[in-house]
Amino acid sequence: MQDYILYAVESEQLSEIRHPEVVIFCELWKKLPPLDFEKTKSQGGDDALRAESAAGYVWIPPSTATALPSSRILRALGYRSKHHIHFFSVELQPNGMDYMSLLTDAKAFNIAQIAEAKELERKQEEARRKKKKK
Repeated sequence: MQDYILYAVESEQLSEIRHPEVVIFCELWKKLPPLDFEKTKSQGGDDALRAESAAGYVWIPPSTATALPSSRILRALGYRSKHHIHFFSVELQPNGMDYMSLLTDAKAFNIAQIAEAKELERKQEEARRKKKKK
């Protein structure tokens, strides 16, 4: 695991997430990943950060960008495309939130997202079978 990551969804679980348009996952970071972030503007014109690489994309919204560096834990939400992982939101967690609470929430979030992906896949397979029978 990378040194900036406190918690990441397991690769076996990530491989179960096959519907990036509806399923997102959560990671907890102690700092930003070692990428070349560039300053940019949000749609609202506020200062933000972003980084792109062959592996994917990371967006740091203005509320987080202006507060960095910080000792607070970062909650990163991402989705998987065919060959990339895109983190579309990286937010500082509130002061006073303990790691175990954040970890419990992140794991529960990911479990729910995986269950949603499996249910969507089941429904799509059922629809394909019904269509095939016609």
